[in-house]
Amino acid sequence: MIINLKNTILKIAVFAMFFTLSVPKSKAGDTFIGVASGYSTGNESGTFGAWMSYDISPAFRTGIGIDYVFRSQRTDAFLLNLDFNFPLKLGAGTKIDIYPIVGLTYASWSFHPEISLDDVSTRTNKLGLNLGAGAGYRVTQRMRLKFDVRYSLVKHHDTTLISLGIGYAF
Repeated sequence: MIINLKNTILKIAVFAMFFTLSVPKSKAGDTFIGVASGYSTGNESGTFGAWMSYDISPAFRTGIGIDYVFRSQRTDAFLLNLDFNFPLKLGAGTKIDIYPIVGLTYASWSFHPEISLDDVSTRTNKLGLNLGAGAGYRVTQRMRLKFDVRYSLVKHHDTTLISLGIGYAF
């Protein structure tokens, strides 16, 4: 079951990436690729990740991302996210937008024994739902800063991710 689930998630991520890149650009559409760093409440640790977003229209954005949650309290994780945003500009001509976040997550948490002769860890893989909000700032036409707070609802592994990212449009 886990192998099929991993293949399904991989297929969804590849489809989302090709869909994101193949949708015709709107006049205001941009594709951003960037990195982000932050904090996870799941194990009270730092995170680092990469993300890509595409503005399908001025009112709808889709994105994919992967986050690594650093080991703390004998746990670490990889999170694969497919999120949808609905950006709202704060006034005409402003460089700032705010947006709700709704999406799916594939969480792969590892649990490491405290002391063991064998380096054995247990990995749990589950699907979940992302809910949150964020804000973006266009530093230049090609550079964007973003701040996200995303709650991942995953059975027995709920976590809140708070992250700050920077991206480049191409």
